[in-house]
Amino acid sequence: MALMLLLTVGGGCWFFYDGKFGWPAKNVVFYAKEAFDSGGNREGWLEFKERMLGADTIIDKESLKLLQKAHVDGGEEQTWEEFSKSTKGKSVLQKVNPDKAEDAFRKGQQRKTTWEDYAKIKKYPKDKESAMQRGGDGLNEFEGYYNAFAAATDKRDWAVYGVISSNQKGWEVKNPKFHSTPEIKGQITIGFCLWIGAIFIFVNALINSRRVLAADANNLVSEKGEIIPFQSIFRIDTRKWAKKGLAYVFYEAGESSRKRAIIDDLKFIGADLILDRLKSRISGEIVEAVNSEEPSTEE
Repeated sequence: MALMLLLTVGGGCWFFYDGKFGWPAKNVVFYAKEAFDSGGNREGWLEFKERMLGADTIIDKESLKLLQKAHVDGGEEQTWEEFSKSTKGKSVLQKVNPDKAEDAFRKGQQRKTTWEDYAKIKKYPKDKESAMQRGGDGLNEFEGYYNAFAAATDKRDWAVYGVISSNQKGWEVKNPKFHSTPEIKGQITIGFCLWIGAIFIFVNALINSRRVLAADANNLVSEKGEIIPFQSIFRIDTRKWAKKGLAYVFYEAGESSRKRAIIDDLKFIGADLILDRLKSRISGEIVEAVNSEEPSTEE
């Protein structure tokens, strides 16, 4: 009962949190990526807002500001920090000096100098053909510094922006999932249903905690508080004892009344000892499970 209570209360909290806080927050991340991509595609903020954020979309003012910032950032060029953490940037930094690569990136951002002029000043190979004349080091210089120079004008990438520059929890997800309003309401409903179940289990546990199963020298005291003399018991059915821990005690409650009591090994510690005492004291029928497999007749 305690374990079931823990599961229902904990599960209810989990579902309620997802519906009330978790999934709405994930939807904000989904909209942020859409806004980021929209800005990168030169779509206006009002156009994006009208297209993606309908009248039934619930987003607070702070989250709306974050979406607008993501929309603006999506239309800007990537920063050096973002480039250095990207797959392309990491490849560049493995080939050339990081400080010189950053200098090439900064020069590319300024757009005042062409690659040819910059390469001439720094004495880097200006193209692949001249780089190959210098061997492997020359090719690494050209590919590394040229890629850093050219990447300065590339648009921001959500996969890097979400991790490095957004400073928002959860924005590192590459492909955020959207959760519809019915899905969110469903999570909250499941949470409440589990809590109602927890209340039922708690009340049931309180009721059961006061019940006692006992046996003295001559009588069985059932969990309902009924005193059953051993001499009134005419049958004990133990066929479910091995698998479910249940035994049924049939007894005479009056001249024309027969009743059944249950010995539940899952509820009561020592139920097996009580069952053993009953078996040794009654004179009635004891029904036990038997092996139903018949011996094979095949030769």
